[in-house]
Amino acid sequence: FAAVLDYVYTGECTIAEEELSPLLQAAQRLQMDLLTDLAIDALAQRVTPGNCLDAWDLADRLTQPKLVARAREVALAGFEEVVLHDASAWLRAPLERVLELLSHDSLAASKEEVVYQAALRWAKAQKPTLTASDCAPLFRTVRIPLLSLEFVEQSVRTEPLVEPGVVMTALLQHVHVAPAC
Repeated sequence: FAAVLDYVYTGECTIAEEELSPLLQAAQRLQMDLLTDLAIDALAQRVTPGNCLDAWDLADRLTQPKLVARAREVALAGFEEVVLHDASAWLRAPLERVLELLSHDSLAASKEEVVYQAALRWAKAQKPTLTASDCAPLFRTVRIPLLSLEFVEQSVRTEPLVEPGVVMTALLQHVHVAPAC
């Protein structure tokens, strides 16, 4: 709160990086638009794959679309790092956010197996335990035809959380029937 007072009296404030979130919350609560914008800009510059999901949560809670957009952009570009290095944030992310990321055309993953494994880890971490029908929308976001046949046979088809219909539907959507002669 001292930083807010400094800003009120001097028009500037210097704070440690870890104080940016509380500063943003205070500035928004006090309806200090300029300070809110400055805090958003400072936070947006510091979004990394290691903190993007937490930044996204904060931005959602405070209804800050600029910060939401930046956090989404970083999460999409650094997806593999997000799900591997910020695993706890990934596992507690809400379903809507997980679906948004996994289904986005700009999701950067070296191979689709990474996307499937991230979806599976997320699904298995949820409490209460999810059923296969609960997970169907999640696994529909995985581009099954991009998975190797061996991976589908060994990992996807044997996974109880993946409904067989999800796999078949995904594969059939990519089958092209030649016209009859």
